[in-house]
Amino acid sequence: MNEQINWEEIMKATERSASAASRNSENAVGGMVKLLDRIDRHSSRLEAIRSELQNLNTLQPQCVQASKEAFPGAQGSIRLSWWMLALGLFASFVGGAAFVGYFVN
Repeated sequence: MNEQINWEEIMKATERSASAASRNSENAVGGMVKLLDRIDRHSSRLEAIRSELQNLNTLQPQCVQASKEAFPGAQGSIRLSWWMLALGLFASFVGGAAFVGYFVN
């Protein structure tokens, strides 16, 4: 029961553990510094993008009005011509008939 305690070995092990913990905490603090720097850089970029979007939102109605003035014929709705639709259906029918006739022959 009377074991001799090796205080020197215990102190060396404690010193090794303390230095390892110190290195780990230094690495953690360094990583947090890098992370906070990156967050700050991205925040400033995000703020610049946000202000640019606000500028574009204020300019958008003016650009729409200018394009309407430049192209007055394009303001109406698109009308599908019945003649163009009939011509397309007729061309499809003729093409289909030729395709079927080629395979039947």
